[in-house]
Amino acid sequence: MTPKLNKVCIYSEYGLEGNAQAVVESYLHEEIQIIFLTKPSNIIFRKLFNKVNIYSKYNLLGIWHYLTSNIVFLTHSFFLLTKSKRQTIVMLWHGMPIKNIGKLITDNHVNRFDVFNYCDIFISTSDKFRKVISNAFGVPIEKVLVSGQPCQDIVLSKKQIVKDKLGYRFIVTYSPTFRKTDNNFSNAQTSLPLNSQLQKYFSKDILQFFFENNILLLFKFHPMEYNSVDREYFSKFSNVCFLEENSFIKTGFGFYDYLRETDVLISDLSSIIIDYAVKLKPIIVIMDDIEEYIQKTGTVFENYLDILPGPLVGSSEMLYELLSNILIKNEFDFSYLKKFNNFANLETKVNTSMELIKKRILTSKSIYENS
Repeated sequence: MTPKLNKVCIYSEYGLEGNAQAVVESYLHEEIQIIFLTKPSNIIFRKLFNKVNIYSKYNLLGIWHYLTSNIVFLTHSFFLLTKSKRQTIVMLWHGMPIKNIGKLITDNHVNRFDVFNYCDIFISTSDKFRKVISNAFGVPIEKVLVSGQPCQDIVLSKKQIVKDKLGYRFIVTYSPTFRKTDNNFSNAQTSLPLNSQLQKYFSKDILQFFFENNILLLFKFHPMEYNSVDREYFSKFSNVCFLEENSFIKTGFGFYDYLRETDVLISDLSSIIIDYAVKLKPIIVIMDDIEEYIQKTGTVFENYLDILPGPLVGSSEMLYELLSNILIKNEFDFSYLKKFNNFANLETKVNTSMELIKKRILTSKSIYENS
């Protein structure tokens, strides 16, 4: 099959994730056919983009489009480990890692990262992460482009549509790292139950504080962990939202639209910290088992505990005080964030990631070999 020179294919395992959303939006106004492949459960969002042809990754027509697209973007490994000489395949992945991934981990399942050798371009957010991505995927550093992530183009945008439509004064987002699943896929399981964390830190007093001050509390977990969350605890508060894979069908907003307007991010070792840190807005770290977790997984930076992007809190009282100071008194110690960004070499350039990636695609040898 000979790829067309006017077709782009985006494959994203969990639907319209941040990087995938940014890629789609960057091509919407170009004269190019856009194909989107995802797992079957995510097909229902097809009505969001009239110009985008959306297929299950197992659909034969979708697979044909994959094979005949001259540009392919991946956020995860695709089960077809093949490509044409006239294709350029860009591995976006789904975040810049803080915890070890791929070949940085020593256990057996990481051999699956060998499949990425067929990709032409990988991306990173800085020279430091360029080396991390090269080592994690086992590819030459020349393949890794320092472009920033496409999702950061969304995060750094000046748009304000979520708060205007939903009517909230502030947005606080809690998005922890992927840690434990029913199928034991995670290499970094600890004894820390997710529900006990939620109820420990998001006490009724904090929830009432959010409600009285018109604050949207947004929970975003890994898709494999949603079934383990006890939502009944939060059911009396209409301003609490659990953002699932297809929640944007109801609102028209992707998760990174919410993240762009988030006033405070609460997280731990999640790669979302890298996505959000470029906004230079407050980050709070919650992770009771942080030392145990780091001991089991390792981090790409050996001294991560010394460069946390925000204060590490250990109780709901500490969290309440921090949130009150940030949102009501407009007080926060940004020295954490500045130190973290300086160490990770993060930059706050707007709308440059997809521009840089497209330039690299145009100069990629594979796109011209048989033109």
